[in-house]
Amino acid sequence: MIPLYRSANPAPVLWNVVKTLVVVAVFNAVVVWAIPTLVVSYQRESGDFDALFFPQQVVPGTIVLVLASLMVLSAAMMLAIKGGGTPLSFDAPRRLVIRGPYGWLRAPMVTGTLMQGVGIGVMTGSIVVIVIFFVIALCWNTLVRPHEENQLQHLFGREFEAYRRNVRCWLPLRWAWTPPDDAPPISLDDTADPARQRRRKGRR
Repeated sequence: MIPLYRSANPAPVLWNVVKTLVVVAVFNAVVVWAIPTLVVSYQRESGDFDALFFPQQVVPGTIVLVLASLMVLSAAMMLAIKGGGTPLSFDAPRRLVIRGPYGWLRAPMVTGTLMQGVGIGVMTGSIVVIVIFFVIALCWNTLVRPHEENQLQHLFGREFEAYRRNVRCWLPLRWAWTPPDDAPPISLDDTADPARQRRRKGRR
């Protein structure tokens, strides 16, 4: 059985880039193209969801889609080049990545995918498509993110703790964050992570 989260084996940068490009291509083909296409097609053919359409805005939707896709690709390449891994949780980066889009927010690939869905929804005029992508993001935030961030905490310790304390998950910072050279050690007891605080209270 493949672990849910596992660091990638050492590999040349080119191999990590190739794997990452395949992952991004397959993910976009299925999640960003096939699923919205099927949803919109079903909406139009059934006629039961006409109230969930609004006037198509092709140009604004295309701009959002292109910018979001560039953010997803840029973040994925950072994981391959700087992190030594891929976006897959069982082939995860060997090094903590805080460069590129990750300097502005902790989940640029998920945020980018959400915005891709918004862009497609605006292009097609489908409220259902937009809602589906928000549901996907909510499921990731609830079911996947806590486990992944706990694993990152275990692997990278104070380095990740400083990153999590200073960089938001969803809303980008005004300026990219970089760790100061003279940053004092961070105690895990000082973290503002709600899950850890609840565990500490439960042990009292």
